[in-house]
Amino acid sequence: MSAKQAFKKGIECDPSKALNYNRLKTIYMDFGEYDSAEWIILKYIDFGGNDTDNFQSEYYDLGKITRAKNQFHKSVEYLTEAINRCYDGKEYKSCGTVFYSRADSYSIIGEPEKAWEDILVHEQLNPEDRATLILKGEILQLLGKYQESTKILKDYLTNPTNLCENWVNFMIGVNYYHLNENEQSCLHLREAARLGYEDEKLDELLKNCD
Repeated sequence: MSAKQAFKKGIECDPSKALNYNRLKTIYMDFGEYDSAEWIILKYIDFGGNDTDNFQSEYYDLGKITRAKNQFHKSVEYLTEAINRCYDGKEYKSCGTVFYSRADSYSIIGEPEKAWEDILVHEQLNPEDRATLILKGEILQLLGKYQESTKILKDYLTNPTNLCENWVNFMIGVNYYHLNENEQSCLHLREAARLGYEDEKLDELLKNCD
């Protein structure tokens, strides 16, 4: 019997046991079977699980799964459910990552104002997370605040921690392009290309640097 079959059998025998659902969800996610992972979590929630469980972590997992499926509107719904299940105190601090994920989803679906509200909450709850600077820079760019975006992204480059300097340099180059500062724009766009960033928009912008 495979591990997947074993956990399915475990759910049949005791549908109240969270461990079997979680292990089965993990297997599905490891193999990229995101629809099945989403289904098994919803099955656990529908069953009711433990009376003391408010399903905050389950809805967060659903938010991550739907993000992996590029279903960002749906991820916002799930992540909102997760946030609604946070409470003041220790557990609320742990919800900072949920706010970060929802902020990123909001930015992708074109709602930068809501994304900005969420990233500020995440920053307050997780002040040492430098990845916050990158997302703040992206959101400010979407809001058309190119100078503010550039300042924050350059702050990140003073101590990069997430190995995405190529993406950050690209964004800075785009900001300078919108600010009509061609020399600075080309400097960062060329650096993005040197660091391995590939994008049709980068190729297009680099034509202005010849």
